[in-house]
Order: sequence, then C-alpha cells, then structure tokens
Amino acid sequence: MAVHVPLTMEAQNEAANLMVTSKNMLNPSNGEPIVAPSQDMILGCYYLTRMDEGEFQYAYASGDDAMMAYDNDVIKLHTPIRLRTPEGIIETTYGRYLFNQVLPENLRFVNETIGKSAAKRLLSRAFDVLGGEETAYLADAIKNLGFKYATLSGLTVSMADMIIPDEKQDFVKEGEDKIKEIQKAFWKGYITEEERYVQSLQVWSAVKIRIEKEMKKYFKPSNPIYSLVDSGARGNW
Repeated sequence: MAVHVPLTMEAQNEAANLMVTSKNMLNPSNGEPIVAPSQDMILGCYYLTRMDEGEFQYAYASGDDAMMAYDNDVIKLHTPIRLRTPEGIIETTYGRYLFNQVLPENLRFVNETIGKSAAKRLLSRAFDVLGGEETAYLADAIKNLGFKYATLSGLTVSMADMIIPDEKQDFVKEGEDKIKEIQKAFWKGYITEEERYVQSLQVWSAVKIRIEKEMKKYFKPSNPIYSLVDSGARGNW
C-alpha cells in the first residue's frame, strides 16, 4: 500500500484543512454519516443496549444506584428497569444508561437498541448539533464502546444456532416438482433452452425467498445469529 507524505506547504494545508475526518463526515450523495460504527462495533453497541423481555421489577433514583445494583449482580445489562433522569422517570436498561454516558448531555437520553441504522441516525443528529469535529470524537467513543462490549459479550456461533425451518423440505419438494414439469416441457420442444434456464432460476429464487421468510420466526433474540443480523453487523434477513 502506498504512503503519501504531504511535503509541500500546499499539500500540508490540504491534509490539515480539507482531508481531515471532521471535514468529511457526511456522504455528499445522500447526507448520511460516512464515519460510523460497523460490524463488531455495531454488535457491541447492540449487545449493550438491547432489552430483555419481562416486567420492570426494579426502579432506581440515579445511574449510580443502578451501577451498584449491577455490581452486586441484582440486575444485568439487559434487565428492564425504571430510572430517574433529568427528563423524568424512564423505562430503560443499565446497558442503555452506560451507552448514554459517552454521549454529550444535549444528545441524551437515547433509549433504544442501537443497531446500524440507529447509530447512523444518532451521528447524523450529532453532526447537526455538535458540528464535524465533536462528532468525529463521538464516533470514536462509540466505536471504542462497541469493541469493548463485543468482546465482553462473548457472542459466538455454533451449529446448534443454525436452525433449519421445518417447512424447508416441503418448499424444496415443491420446487423440484416444478422443475420436473419445466424439464418435460423442454424435452417435448415446448420451450427453448434459454426459457428452461430462466424458468428454473425463477422457481429456485421463489423457494429461497419462501425459506428466508420462514427463518426469522425460528430465531429468538437470545440466538447469536439473531443479534448479528438484527443489529446490522452481519448479513440480513
């Protein structure tokens, strides 16, 4: 990889004032942030800010009280809690409280699960409120937080996590029956080779889409693959 060193004053001025990250935060084509967390960084933010299902059994007067409860194993990162904030009492999690600690006060309180799209919205709002330079520092802080909790989460994927929908074999059997009919029509000269090829592709594409639609209901939020896909860190449904 080439390394370009700005030697002349003009080149140094360009690097310092035009090429610096804070001056290139937004994509010119759509206005979305270019500098944004992705992959493992997003997975860590998603893990930190997701909320478990259940009742709000615990209430705390401040973040420090919630921290003490977490340190004493009373609650987990994802336990639903009620927390008093300057904006009032909110229903959130201790993990979301930790995430908001890296945000400036005028951007708090972000009370949602932070996936890829949510992170982009947050940085876009930060650019409007804080400007380019402060947003660049914020992006770095979010990335560091994401890396930290992606590591602490210990999320791994095993064969047991890869659930095959019960309907898959039925869908494949229906596809095979349709392919047989297409082959018969080809052998009898009713369709051309190109038509046979195109129709076969359409059949298997339809089978693939049907299987994909059925898959999501088999994956629970506790499944690591669900976290990878739902966060936007890897793949899609």
